[in-house]
Amino acid sequence: ERSSILSNYYKITTYKGKLYLHAGDTNASSSVTVMNDFWVYDPTVGTDGRWDKLSPTGDIPPVARGRSFVTAGPYIFMVSGGAGYSGTDTWVYKP
Repeated sequence: ERSSILSNYYKITTYKGKLYLHAGDTNASSSVTVMNDFWVYDPTVGTDGRWDKLSPTGDIPPVARGRSFVTAGPYIFMVSGGAGYSGTDTWVYKP
């Protein structure tokens, strides 16, 4: 499985000492695959930290890259996006 960790156009934010990363694309030389991955990095696990893929429940945002991604209070907000999808929607995740 390809992961957003190795992609372009991803967004990242922090919450309670962890990094949260979403989307991106593979940007291969002949084609682009837009990702909809959601990952968390915990630097306190082991000696090098650890990346874990998240599997949120409920409504999942459509595949997009270049979203605005910000933390406010106990929530992570994702707004709009690109790559075949454009809109003014807002998605909320509560870790």
